[in-house]
Amino acid sequence: MHIRVRRLVQNVGSHARFIDSQTSILSIVIVNRNRKKKSRRGAALVELAISLPVLFLITMATVETCRVIYLRQSIKIAAFESARISVLPDATYETVKIQTDCVLLGRSIKNYAVYCVPEVPSTARSGDLITIRITAPISENSVLSSWIYRDRVVDESVRIMKD
Repeated sequence: MHIRVRRLVQNVGSHARFIDSQTSILSIVIVNRNRKKKSRRGAALVELAISLPVLFLITMATVETCRVIYLRQSIKIAAFESARISVLPDATYETVKIQTDCVLLGRSIKNYAVYCVPEVPSTARSGDLITIRITAPISENSVLSSWIYRDRVVDESVRIMKD
């Protein structure tokens, strides 16, 4: 008859483990590694739950900022193209407005205002400066109702000398 001797191998956390003399130390180490993996399972989920909203906000802020840069560049292009039309001999405010509409409506920009100084560009003499100014609200031309830029307005102007 064989008598097995039981001994205390080590403390695992707060639990003492008894094994018989035939069990190897390697099996105890494997059991301990599995316990550590089980205790880390929820950590990745918690980290994702904390970091995902932050990453989402950064992404949306980047999209909004890119849209504002696009809006500003589009308005600058429209002002330049309208200023080119305003130096023609028979230019009127309507022709300047039509040129602005062609550029900005093609880029899906809404609720903009066009100002021309002098109001009738054809009255400007040779050497006079003609100013075209275009403004557009950011909130009405943004992807996400612009909670970042709220009540701000993009304002661009171009001055050109009449020949």
